[in-house]
Amino acid sequence: MGLFGVALLTVSAFVVGFAAALVAAHRGWRWARLATWVDAVRPLRERARRFFGATPGDAPATPPPALHPDGPAPTDLDALAGPRAASGSSRPPSSSVIPFDPIAPRGTTSTSFDEHGEAWRIAMAQVGARLRTANVCAAIFVHGTFVGADPLSIVRLARRTVPRFGPLLERAFRRKTQAHVSALLGDLGTFGDPYVGLFERGVGHGISCTRFAWSSENHHLGRLEGAIGLARVVAVHAKFAEGRGAGRPRVLLVGHSHGGQLFALLTHLLMDGAEADVLLDIARSRGVSIDGFRDVIEQVRACELDVVTQGTPARYPWLDVPNFRVMHIVNQGSEGARGIRPLLGLDGDTIRRLGASGSDLPATTRAERELNARLDPVLGPGSDALALLRGVRGGVRVDAAGHTYLVDYDAGEAAGILTTGAGHGVYTRVDAMLFTARLIADHFYPAEPAADAAPNPRPRSWWPIRPRRGAPR
Repeated sequence: MGLFGVALLTVSAFVVGFAAALVAAHRGWRWARLATWVDAVRPLRERARRFFGATPGDAPATPPPALHPDGPAPTDLDALAGPRAASGSSRPPSSSVIPFDPIAPRGTTSTSFDEHGEAWRIAMAQVGARLRTANVCAAIFVHGTFVGADPLSIVRLARRTVPRFGPLLERAFRRKTQAHVSALLGDLGTFGDPYVGLFERGVGHGISCTRFAWSSENHHLGRLEGAIGLARVVAVHAKFAEGRGAGRPRVLLVGHSHGGQLFALLTHLLMDGAEADVLLDIARSRGVSIDGFRDVIEQVRACELDVVTQGTPARYPWLDVPNFRVMHIVNQGSEGARGIRPLLGLDGDTIRRLGASGSDLPATTRAERELNARLDPVLGPGSDALALLRGVRGGVRVDAAGHTYLVDYDAGEAAGILTTGAGHGVYTRVDAMLFTARLIADHFYPAEPAADAAPNPRPRSWWPIRPRRGAPR
């Protein structure tokens, strides 16, 4: 089956499965669904007032109450929030512009370790040595939205509709969805098992590399459930690494797109206080199991977390928690780019810009839409067209937490919108793996040169790469 056939089959499976689940769940679903979606839309006057600014006679909108197990429900989730790096910190956003260094030949897609050159393997092993010296025990890769096991909540609807066959349908759908996504995208915009396996083989030194899969639903609740599952995986790696090296075990987290929002949510769960309790209550209301989660959080607090986001929209606030470091990588495009793409705002990572606050899809049930609304005060607008318009206009937004590296992944090449995934799929390509690994190592685990060693300039090129057109030879 060709690439077009795989794409058509994937889209058809999503559409048919989504429609079938809705029909099975509700008779006469057309009018019922229309009524609930219209009911979920906030009044246009409220949105216009927030967009253009409230008039003196307007009363401020009151957020919906949040759930809480003990005592009365708080009326303002934002008042429960801990110190935020994005809003409470006086430090200005930190960023730097760096060029993309095509260390491996452009277009390299092979995930076979033996097919990569000796220089590539040596360089990856050097990165692994620096990670091992820093006591990194594991690296966890987290994919973004729409490339997970249940992007449209079909599995959740199937479990509610036919509970008797729910587990069977869930296993089959998750397996088929992942297979189609991997066949369609390859290494473009997602961390597949072959990519993670190559990274693990490349860095070596006993560092375990794992791909964390979550539903990839495009709303607050889906990401909150993913963050809770991620915390459990981190706790397992930290438990296994106890006593392996000197000091606290260190876990490296690498997230693409909205997968990085799971890391921001993790800081909220790590912060003691009523806000974490409210978040767990909301997750429990969705049916997420939080049994033993207090022990999970304590295990996560016992390790060091180094977090890397790739193309993650600057949306969720990051709380200032101990033993937590973060850096961001953003494809900013070419400064001197020409043609129609810069004029249309399509240069760089277009999908990151479109993923701004307000870009979430409404949940499939009224109950979940209400739960998502309860999360808006602390996580920002979820489904809000006017908030999305405010977010997409303007230039590249730099996150206030951590340091942001603005990278020109096009590097003067004639990169198309489809071949780069609108600038959003370049981060996870195999030909950028070594560049990303070295950037992470240089930022978090810088090498300490010997005191008597003279500076050793890097060779001009490790690969027989032809010079770019117009570049000096």
